[in-house]
This record gives sequence, C-alpha cells and structure tokens, in this order.
Amino acid sequence: MYTTRTSDSYIATFSDRQDPQIADLRSFVSKCNRMLKEDGKYQRYYIKLQARGHRRGVRRYNQSLPLKYADRVDAYIYERRD
Repeated sequence: MYTTRTSDSYIATFSDRQDPQIADLRSFVSKCNRMLKEDGKYQRYYIKLQARGHRRGVRRYNQSLPLKYADRVDAYIYERRD
C-alpha cells in the first residue's frame, strides 16, 4: 500500500488486476449496495481500477494507461452518481 496517495477514495495497489482480493472488494461493495437499497438509501458505490506502469512511449497513454498494459493497478472506491 502506498502512503503517498492523496485521494480519500484510494484503497490499495495490486500487482495484478485478476487478484482475488479485488474480486472480494467487488463482492463486498455489491453486498453493501444491496443493504443500502433495502434501507431506502440511494447511495451506491463502485470499485474503479486505475492502471499504473510504463507508458510504452505512446503519447495518448500520458493521460490514462489502458488496464491491459498495467504493471500494477490501484483500486479506488467511488460513490456512483446516477
């Protein structure tokens, strides 16, 4: 886990986007969303993965690296805005 991340939404960094902990996070958020819906609250959350790694010299990847080229991924949890 990186302590220099400034976002309040940051969860952790994973070496692979197929990490079982990411699946666990997604199922946890899904269960929370179901419970919030039952309580009559309309807040919903989702997990977003952000790719990290070498940009491969491709200029358009300076903005956002595609997940398929990621060396590692950061997981963030956000409130869904419908």
